[in-house]
Amino acid sequence: MAAADPAADSIRFRLNGVTVTAPGPGTRPLGPMLREEHGLTGVKLACDDGTCGLCSVLVDGQAVRACRYPVGEAEGHVVVTVEGLHAQATLNRIQRAFLKWGVPQCGFCAPAMLIAATELLGSRARPSEAEIRAALSGVLCRCTGYGRIVAAVAEAVGEVEMPRPPAAGRAAGRDVPAIDGYAKVTGGLAFAADAVPPAALWLRLVTARRAPARLSLGSVAPLLAAHPGLRAVLSASDLPAGLAAAIPFPAAGRVEFLGQPVAAVIGSRAALAAISDAALPIRYQPLPETGAPPLAVAERRHGAPEAAFAAAARIAEGSFALETLAPAPIEIAAGWAEKRTDGLDLHLALRPGGAERRLLAAALGLPLEKVRIVPPAAAGGFGARDIDGPALLLGFAAWTLDRPLALMAAPLVAATKIAPRLRVTARLAADRDGRLLAAESDSHLAAGVTPGAASGLAAGLAAGLAVGLAAQGATGPYPLAAASAAARALADGAAPLGASRGLGAVETTIWREARIDDLAAGLGLDRLDIRRRNAAGTPGLAACLAALAPRWRQAAEDVAAS
Repeated sequence: MAAADPAADSIRFRLNGVTVTAPGPGTRPLGPMLREEHGLTGVKLACDDGTCGLCSVLVDGQAVRACRYPVGEAEGHVVVTVEGLHAQATLNRIQRAFLKWGVPQCGFCAPAMLIAATELLGSRARPSEAEIRAALSGVLCRCTGYGRIVAAVAEAVGEVEMPRPPAAGRAAGRDVPAIDGYAKVTGGLAFAADAVPPAALWLRLVTARRAPARLSLGSVAPLLAAHPGLRAVLSASDLPAGLAAAIPFPAAGRVEFLGQPVAAVIGSRAALAAISDAALPIRYQPLPETGAPPLAVAERRHGAPEAAFAAAARIAEGSFALETLAPAPIEIAAGWAEKRTDGLDLHLALRPGGAERRLLAAALGLPLEKVRIVPPAAAGGFGARDIDGPALLLGFAAWTLDRPLALMAAPLVAATKIAPRLRVTARLAADRDGRLLAAESDSHLAAGVTPGAASGLAAGLAAGLAVGLAAQGATGPYPLAAASAAARALADGAAPLGASRGLGAVETTIWREARIDDLAAGLGLDRLDIRRRNAAGTPGLAACLAALAPRWRQAAEDVAAS
């Protein structure tokens, strides 16, 4: 077959059993085209860089990432999305297995998981568990531990018998398929980005590439003239005072952190695709770091730790730091707004009584009841977090332009790496019998927000992280007579760590447990015994360790005999 011409005016291929013609250019990605021109919203767009696999479709039976796969490459081939896996109302055996095992929890990754499983079972009649896990590894999931997905694919090798529905009044305690399970395994469940009207314009946030910096925005008239599909470029100066103060646009032209919104471009999707952020007349003047005070400080202290360390038979100490963190971009910020004859609808996952309604009503001169929140019905709430600023922009622009306006879906956590720069220094003291006497810790976390730009959510996150680090550093699960712990969430120019809610606490726990192992080795004690001695004051932990003891002993004997 001849190679596809990327400059071709149209591309023909089979899509879910029907021959379709797609207009060029062939270089545009397949995923958005399937969603917007054919309504196949089972093709989810999240990371937009081929990382998460949630946009997977089959091309001649092989799974491809539709967010990066050029439309022109589909010329003459067979494309199948999750909507094409079943015939009318009859689920295939893989979909039935997913439904039976309760695989699609929120449902966002279920279509791509089904595509991956279909590719595998199309080439391997009886795959091993390792082969199943390898096949599914290219699709990320926020909800699950993957165990049920693996089990469902293994059962789908043969015929899947669905459980009989329980009689009326007998469902309690029974394992029954979710009532929205059918929609989840067929790609029919609508999330925040899946019900955008065809006539909608799109809004894309432009975020800061330097921080801290002084920002200036030149005239956008030449850009608007060069791109007829571009309708507006919004910055802080274009917004009513009440909205400008609530959206984290740079105050007085000062950019505080990387990724801070600095402008919004509005137009057709084709126009926005043709305009890079670098084409905007934005200038950055780097500024020196201000040495701002900590965003949050948490301290815990009780007993006399200095005296306890002086009397200790053994001390374990040291420090650790977290390396650069690259969270997986799965959850997206998405939704749309629409002007009605007498009000405004926000189709976003927001609290109905949230501040967004009040701010928009005041800015637009509307009664509060005329601004409605219409949350998507889909579980998972994709687009629910950190959406307040984009929601205000969407509402204001949709009202002003008198057009439905959708937020161009983008990951809440960028695929670029984020450096939390967590550093913890700590030590533990024990007597000769292995009883813990005292703990000390000092934690520093670059939380990625600054006092001038931090939203209430970001400031609360910084405080929560500091409190969690201090609590873990002070005692953890063991009742200690003396402890001292301090934790500081520091401001820097990095992007806010809005998706790292537990950052540091788990790592601190693991590090402390490793130091308890050091104490056990130095005192010649068994690693489980030293923990049981120190868990006596915590009944739940003591019971857990006691239940573990027989298996621990057997495992120790097996290792010694090997």
